[in-house]
Amino acid sequence: MFQLCLIFPFSSTITATMGFAKGMSPSARRKYSQGTPFTSGTCLKTLPFMSDTARPHPSYLLGSSYYPEQWARSRWMDDFAKMADIGFNTVRMGEFAWASFEPEPGRFDFGWMDCAVELASRHGIKTVLCTPTAAFPAWLRQAHPEVLGGNERGAFDFGARKGHCVTAPALLEANDRIVTALADHYGGSDDILAWQIDNEPGFPFALFDPVTLVSFREWLRSRYAALDALNDAWKTAFWSHVYTDWEQIEFPVNRPDGDWNPGQYLDYRRFFSDSFLAYLRRQVDILRPRAPRQPLFTNWPNTFWSVDTFASRAFLDFTAWDNYAPDPGLFPWRNYFGASGTHHDLARNASRSRRGFLVAEQKAQVAAHADPAGIRLQTYGDLAHGAFGTIFFEWRPPLGGGEIGYPSVLLPDGSFGPAEESYRRLSKELKRIAPRLDGARTVADIAVIYSYENAWDQGFWSGADGYDTEATRYHQGFRIGSGRNVDVIPPPENDADLSGYRIVVAPGLRTVSDNMANCLLRFVDAGGVLVINRETGTRDEHNRLRESLPPGPFARVAGVEVVATASTAAMAGNLIAGASDQGVRDGGIAIRLAGGESFSPATRVELLRAISPDKLERLASFTGGRLNDSPAITVNRRSGGGAVVYVATDSYEHPFYEEIARQIGRRFGVSPLLPEVPPGIEITERETATERFLLLLNHTPETQVLSFLGDEVWTEIIAERTVTGRLEISPLGVAILSRRHEQ
Repeated sequence: MFQLCLIFPFSSTITATMGFAKGMSPSARRKYSQGTPFTSGTCLKTLPFMSDTARPHPSYLLGSSYYPEQWARSRWMDDFAKMADIGFNTVRMGEFAWASFEPEPGRFDFGWMDCAVELASRHGIKTVLCTPTAAFPAWLRQAHPEVLGGNERGAFDFGARKGHCVTAPALLEANDRIVTALADHYGGSDDILAWQIDNEPGFPFALFDPVTLVSFREWLRSRYAALDALNDAWKTAFWSHVYTDWEQIEFPVNRPDGDWNPGQYLDYRRFFSDSFLAYLRRQVDILRPRAPRQPLFTNWPNTFWSVDTFASRAFLDFTAWDNYAPDPGLFPWRNYFGASGTHHDLARNASRSRRGFLVAEQKAQVAAHADPAGIRLQTYGDLAHGAFGTIFFEWRPPLGGGEIGYPSVLLPDGSFGPAEESYRRLSKELKRIAPRLDGARTVADIAVIYSYENAWDQGFWSGADGYDTEATRYHQGFRIGSGRNVDVIPPPENDADLSGYRIVVAPGLRTVSDNMANCLLRFVDAGGVLVINRETGTRDEHNRLRESLPPGPFARVAGVEVVATASTAAMAGNLIAGASDQGVRDGGIAIRLAGGESFSPATRVELLRAISPDKLERLASFTGGRLNDSPAITVNRRSGGGAVVYVATDSYEHPFYEEIARQIGRRFGVSPLLPEVPPGIEITERETATERFLLLLNHTPETQVLSFLGDEVWTEIIAERTVTGRLEISPLGVAILSRRHEQ
């Protein structure tokens, strides 16, 4: 069926009126009158007649980011035609286009984006439209220098992106104006699939400008109400820092001696996260009533971040993150379980959407010495963990700017390059396969807790010995060692329900409120297995030391107390964190697991004292020196089937965590999804009401063979063939097995 695309008169410049225009000059305000919402069919009279493009929502979004404002309009038709030819169904546009949308305050030009959106739609491609607030125009900075924040070295300079002071009234007013105008114009368009709010919010990781300091003081006043409460929470009697006026509180960024007060630092990080969440929510509140049928999200550049991704569930429709994991095949296969898998599993559990989460950016090309098949493998990895789409960054390499020549879907000469076969294969396969997996659930009975507050306090993004790395080691260790799905979840509070999990792993949970501790204790009392480790529960929610031995409120159920510690942290200076480096790695100490495996400690060892020695079971012991034959990993079983596993050390060796998972699984009846899976094969289970899927990813450059027990018959749905007894997966290959549920 063919339809005539009616061409309406079109003006490239529109204006809109809002109450907050009162801060503008009279000339700017005069330009600020009601305009016309976007209507398809207003772009180019030279477009050919095409069949009806009102297509169903694709089951899997596959596409790229595109920046029409950076390219001559004469190229757009060819670009969207190439996207359609390669099988893309989605394009992401607008996140850095504020100066093109609003060339001067209050004067809007949406005509160019109308044309781009319509061209995309005519080629069967839906648009994810972004609010452009991550990079504001020079005229805003010129008029209001305070819209850029600053760090320890002073105010940020204009000429890059981000760094904006998210509490500056002038910035918020300008944001309101551009977001409202965009929402009024595009909110009713069927061509807009979803809205991305801002872009990678929360970076740089600190704002220490004067406007932010005023906002921080107000946040503290709201949190504590009275200075006496703040002084008690921060224990400011130490070093005579008792505050008698809110104006006395500063950012100690140029410290003469000593570090931030631990309570103040944690509160600053909470404030920073809350400020960005409020900044995003402000845009959501504008968009929601104007675009009620278009879901709203933002793209976290990493789920281990300066903003609490879990908290965004309160107002965003789904979660998205930008997956720039290393190229498959270039690094040891274990890397990929953590580099993308951990973040996938967190994003899935931070998303409200039944459909899962979105990968809003992903590498479009691989390195010269990498196999382009890795593009296909990574995309199936997204799908395996619950993504409903992958958007590659970006379509064309920029000709200038801070990302000049960035590896994109197209090479500089306009060709697809080595990745072309992977793109074409992906689009054909996913068009057929994704509808069967649409809405399939990822059910896990193991969860790893990721605590943003503990990450911020202990040093997120802080290298090999940081909280993030430790959380990743435990997650990938349990993914590999258990051979099962693993969720990444927030710390439980109030009436959080953990009953769906058999095992909950809580690494590095140093700062714990009484509420959180009680939730985890109830989980154990109800029959759950809780895994904890160093410093657990040693501080309260204000980051104050508890007057008890580690693991604080968990000591009774863990059946052990920590009476001495050694760590590699130079000048850690206390019993809980450990003395300065005393040869933990080089002191002849080893960790011997019950199965006979031996590992080296990494950063700490603890001397445990059993509270109930007759009830305590050992999973591992230390060997060597004064710690010889003292417990390194203990299990304390509770009545009702629950247990607490305490790990009194750590290791740089990944198999250490995998073996912990295997030992716990054997003791508590948690079996792998498939027996005898070869090393390097990742297995994920998803299911619908009628069908069970096993997604198998080969992260190695060798062919892998899986052998099944018995005579179970599966269907491999990519190749559409029956499998029984044996399955061969090619290097960096993928297989999806399916079986109908028994009636």
